[in-house]
Amino acid sequence: MYIPRYCYPLIPVAKRFGKRVVVHLHDYQPVSYNSIVFSKETAGNEVNAVSFEVLEHRSVARALLAKLTSPMNKLCRIWLRDADVMMCVSRRQAEIISRLALEFAGKLRAIYNPLPDIPPIKKSLGDPMFLYLGGDSYVKGFHIFLRASQEVLKRNLNVKFLLAGDFKDVNRLIIEKLNRSFKRAYNLLGYLKHEEVLKLYSISYALLFLSICEEPLPYAVLEAMLMGTIPIASEVGGVPEVVGETPAERFMFKPGDVNGLIDRMEALLTMSTSNVMNVGLKLREAVLRRFSIEDTKKRLLEVFST
Repeated sequence: MYIPRYCYPLIPVAKRFGKRVVVHLHDYQPVSYNSIVFSKETAGNEVNAVSFEVLEHRSVARALLAKLTSPMNKLCRIWLRDADVMMCVSRRQAEIISRLALEFAGKLRAIYNPLPDIPPIKKSLGDPMFLYLGGDSYVKGFHIFLRASQEVLKRNLNVKFLLAGDFKDVNRLIIEKLNRSFKRAYNLLGYLKHEEVLKLYSISYALLFLSICEEPLPYAVLEAMLMGTIPIASEVGGVPEVVGETPAERFMFKPGDVNGLIDRMEALLTMSTSNVMNVGLKLREAVLRRFSIEDTKKRLLEVFST
């Protein structure tokens, strides 16, 4: 039986029928009630369920509910003990789960997800554009984005920011206030369909990926590289496995490090347009080599074979 997520109560049922159970983990549900593990650089401030709900959702009611329901997550670990194999989508995800749940260590297998089918696009770069897709999510680094973008604009007035995702009214007002100070540098696009997001890469110099949690294998970073766009990404989760030993490696920064982010953004702004596009081509080639569909098929067949 293959269980992709959230159907963990079926595991003991399958085992009673003598079935082999393979669980596919795409997050940290077995070790975290909200499926999130904060990076070690930021974990000191976000260690409990209550603070997460207040910071991420601005909801005291959700915080109180989380306090009551978070212990129920222990049931996941009880169910998962009977699984035969637990697949993770990156080595870092497997490492974190094995550290926080020692009983799973021998069952974990790191197998990369197949790459999305994205053809190359023609870049059309004008004034420097940075793409940010995290909405106003705290864990996606919106607070970091606000601080860093203002400092960059003070020294580079021709920079523009494309912001996609959901934004609360209070944060829309903040962006509008910043636009009055920085000549409409922030383009608030709201929620976009996936195909609309992909089009934005053609005019973007870089993707800003600012997450402060251990993202198992962020597809946003993979898609950026496939689209020939440089990811300026926090060093969390599977990010180093994606950008390591590629030209994007030097644009990683420690999660939550505003000054580090500013340095990477300004380093990119010193590059010529042609250099930015050439680096983008190399990134696409690198990610296609690293995430081979044939290797993924081979490893999946090994897991499912008896």
